[in-house]
Amino acid sequence: MYTNRKGKQSKRGMSLLAVAMVMVSLAMLSLAMFSLVNSSTRSQKGAREEVNARYVSEAGLSVAVMNFSKGMAIDALPMGSVQDPVEFGSGELWVEVDDLGGSLFELTSTGVENGVGSQIKVVMQEISSNLHVWAAFGDEGLTMDSNAQVDSYNSSLGSYSSQDVNGSGSKSYALSNGNVGSNADAEADSNVKVHGDLTPGPSGSATVTGNAAVSGSTAPAAALVDMPAVSAPSFTNMGDLDMDGSGSGAFQTYIPSGEYSFGAVTIDDGNAVIVGPATLVFDSFEMSSNGGLFADTTNGPVEIYVLNDFVMNSNTTLAPVDRVPSGLKVTLLSDNVIDPGMNVDLDAVDFDSNAEFYGTLYAPEASVEINSNFQLFGSLIARRVHLDSNSKVHFDEALLVAQNNQEREFVTVAWRHVPYHP
Repeated sequence: MYTNRKGKQSKRGMSLLAVAMVMVSLAMLSLAMFSLVNSSTRSQKGAREEVNARYVSEAGLSVAVMNFSKGMAIDALPMGSVQDPVEFGSGELWVEVDDLGGSLFELTSTGVENGVGSQIKVVMQEISSNLHVWAAFGDEGLTMDSNAQVDSYNSSLGSYSSQDVNGSGSKSYALSNGNVGSNADAEADSNVKVHGDLTPGPSGSATVTGNAAVSGSTAPAAALVDMPAVSAPSFTNMGDLDMDGSGSGAFQTYIPSGEYSFGAVTIDDGNAVIVGPATLVFDSFEMSSNGGLFADTTNGPVEIYVLNDFVMNSNTTLAPVDRVPSGLKVTLLSDNVIDPGMNVDLDAVDFDSNAEFYGTLYAPEASVEINSNFQLFGSLIARRVHLDSNSKVHFDEALLVAQNNQEREFVTVAWRHVPYHP
């Protein structure tokens, strides 16, 4: 019987070759699958680390916003740095903050997880519940005539004159946080100097004429500033009071600590004193030329409400004895603005030339005109504000300290994720 061994061997070789090729193909397929799975695993790991890094950056931003809202000062807000990050779980983070002016702040939070980074930028604007963060603010408008000037100082560091070291002559100034603004338009005429922001309302505009100079922002506000209505406390009215500084009568030269209500109050030549803590309500108030009314705030502040006329004639002074504005708060319920369709007896609201006021002044229904050469140290908030030529407002930055333990409100203007590669 004949057997074709060569054919069988040939078939066996072909089979072995086919098996080998299948094995190689399976090996290559396995390698490809391994590479694919490994690549997918790396991709998933990278995506997971990127998500984790984003969580870290968002956590840092949340902590920063919370601290900011609770009143932490801007110079204390930054968390860590690229050189010295803050550990967070298995990642690390740092938060930077930039003051953009106009109550705008940019927070940049960076998170890194296993070498993968994520960065978030958020621009926020403060909506202050404390009105006295402004040097001057007019609900329905703010105008500054030529050569009017606004700056700031810090009474906790000493007198204004000790900090008035920048510039020269009539244009000298202290610090540059003298922000002014309005819920409507804000205008600065030629030669005006605003050492701070000039902020119009969300629908208003800032007008800077000629060589007027604004050191800060002129961007409009993100939201309106609330002007809350006020009412005076009710005490038994003790009648009219004439404080002439002569020393005769219980209340002729000073009012002791307590709560009082008077009719027409006048300050003649000489100096009169109110001892704090005290809350007083006046039907009307007038200071004759060269008169002075001082608040002794050694044991507490003095708060004055005026229902109708408020007049500071030329060369008068209304101030705490120590000239620290936070010790004296004046609230005017006066109304000197003609409203269409209403026939009213308008109140007199006068701030005459060469006079000085130290304190906070709030007049939500009055148009306040600060005459030439009048100096206000503290903060002025009114329905309308007009600063005449050569008038000066010096915002006291120490007033901001009162905010440090209070909640602050912010609105988010813009935010975005930014690629970050450590």
